[in-house]
Amino acid sequence: MPQLVWFVTGCSTGFGAEFAKAILAKGDYVIATARNVQNLDGLKAMGATTMQLDVNEPFPNIREKVQQALGIYGRIDVLLSNAGYAELTNTLSEHLQTNTIATLNLIAALMPHWREQKSGYIVANSSINAWWEIVPAAGSYSASKSALDQLLKTFVAELKTEGIDYIKTLIINPGYFVSEVAKPQKHERALGADWGEYPALKKMCTDLVPTLHGNQPGDTAKAARLVIDLVKGEGVGQGRELPLALPIGNDAFVKIKEQTEATLRMLDEWEDVIRSTDRQM
Repeated sequence: MPQLVWFVTGCSTGFGAEFAKAILAKGDYVIATARNVQNLDGLKAMGATTMQLDVNEPFPNIREKVQQALGIYGRIDVLLSNAGYAELTNTLSEHLQTNTIATLNLIAALMPHWREQKSGYIVANSSINAWWEIVPAAGSYSASKSALDQLLKTFVAELKTEGIDYIKTLIINPGYFVSEVAKPQKHERALGADWGEYPALKKMCTDLVPTLHGNQPGDTAKAARLVIDLVKGEGVGQGRELPLALPIGNDAFVKIKEQTEATLRMLDEWEDVIRSTDRQM
């Protein structure tokens, strides 16, 4: 496969940094971005092109940054939207802006280029929380990931309606992987706040966060290499047609299987009720 140009957001740590390393290991080009470009010096030393980008900037700024990025190699083949935000109990608007709207803005900025070159690839790093994992106090985060998934799935259907088949999309739904998401310092503001009439919920989160961080079962570097292989059609992705959304991680597999089986049992038990409301034709 020819060398691809990847535009990756949120590369300071975690998945973003590992995605960039995996891309470079494949011999592809990567434009690694982060709010603080100084945090990307390590990737730059490895051969990445680095760029300052706050995905929450207004759309005109995002469009300008994308144009700058396009000028580096003359094209962008893959958008890997990885930058995310997760903080317990925080407002829905903050999570939606970073986890949902930011990705849509990047896609909108890239679409004219992709339509002109008749190719493009969207890879969105979503979450098991989008559909299958319910975590108390993480409702805003989960809702923002659910919105992202549904909007992207609808976008794919809209492209198909227009006969556009040259822009591909892959949504990944990771389970729990070692990253900065559960780092206790990330949640100091929330855990230090007054939770009013919800002391049990606060205690649950206060106990959970320190024990979760560093003990997640997923290997972030291994997952990053897997995703790059899938997009390039190499390794385990060779000769296989990818689903639109793919869970990653054994914990994700187990959770989805349990939820799917529970849903099927509910449909069997309640079939007579569910199907009782149609009009008589």
